[in-house]
Amino acid sequence: MLNYFFEIESQIPSTYHWTFTPTEALFQKLIQINDHTEWNNIYWRDICENIQAYSVLTYQRGLGIIRPVIRSLNTGDFLASAILARSALELSAWFIYHARFFRNTALSIPAELSTETTRFTNNELQTKLVKLLWGTRLETVHEELKQINILTIIKKVSEADNANFLKPTYDYLCEATHPNIVGNAEFWEYPSDAHNSKSFTIKIRSMGCATEPNELLTCTLGALGWSSACYRNGMIEVRKAIEIIGEKLLLRS
Repeated sequence: MLNYFFEIESQIPSTYHWTFTPTEALFQKLIQINDHTEWNNIYWRDICENIQAYSVLTYQRGLGIIRPVIRSLNTGDFLASAILARSALELSAWFIYHARFFRNTALSIPAELSTETTRFTNNELQTKLVKLLWGTRLETVHEELKQINILTIIKKVSEADNANFLKPTYDYLCEATHPNIVGNAEFWEYPSDAHNSKSFTIKIRSMGCATEPNELLTCTLGALGWSSACYRNGMIEVRKAIEIIGEKLLLRS
């Protein structure tokens, strides 16, 4: 899974540029265009460029998480790797869900559509792209940029893929992230029969003391593998979506 994920890196420039045009400014430009074909070309070129930019941004962000997960695992920092793996799982679920949305939206464009006589728009796609790039859960944000909860996406992806492991894995990694026993247990050790005693000694270490695979490590590795696959598959879905849009709407450079 990781090899497939890192293969994508060579296909993406380390620095990527694209021009973002706010919706209002885009339509101010389009209102001056009389030719339907040119109008559609400008509108859908903007859509495709935003989809492409979002995919590059998400992949680079994924790289910024996956690499530290691997480094933390290699150094035995299992709590840090688990916390990072949770973030990787969130972002990858988010990405694959929306990548599929892009593809399905592209497939839904009528094959018989004539760009010479019809100005074709998709407000849902345009609104979603703006939110994907600029959305937030902060309370001070404008309502149109208020992002949905990640749990909603994780549940939808889990159901769509019949991935029954996804929600329990995510929940366990959340427990490791929060100040609860799962995270505590990575830094202490005591006799296996301690709970049968009236009292027992707990040894606390400065580094994680897990010496063999445990549930936290299992969840971390599971999230790492699944996330890597989703990032890669998401990039493939995005490319398909852009290709389909270009073919159906006869976009030109």
